[in-house]
Amino acid sequence: LEATAEPGMYRAVVMIASRKLIKWIDPPAPEWHWEFDPLGRPKIHPEDQANLNFMIDNAVFGATEAVIRFRCHDDSWEPLHCSTQLVRLNEDATVALITHRRR
Repeated sequence: LEATAEPGMYRAVVMIASRKLIKWIDPPAPEWHWEFDPLGRPKIHPEDQANLNFMIDNAVFGATEAVIRFRCHDDSWEPLHCSTQLVRLNEDATVALITHRRR
């Protein structure tokens, strides 16, 4: 994964079944609100959640893409071009690699 890093690209590994973030491969942009939020505000725009779920669910059929809005610290939404790919960690664990790029 290190060899495929590019400037302006932010990659994260997500569990397919639970949609839980496992690990950032590249540090997220500092303006994105990824850490724990005691108010429970969504990290992904509610209108984009179905698109993200579709992308993750269909990664088994090949790379998928969509524009997804993510929450920033100032409560604005930043639209990012996202793509998913399936990554097999071992025989029993398959995750989605989600790549975020600014549009």
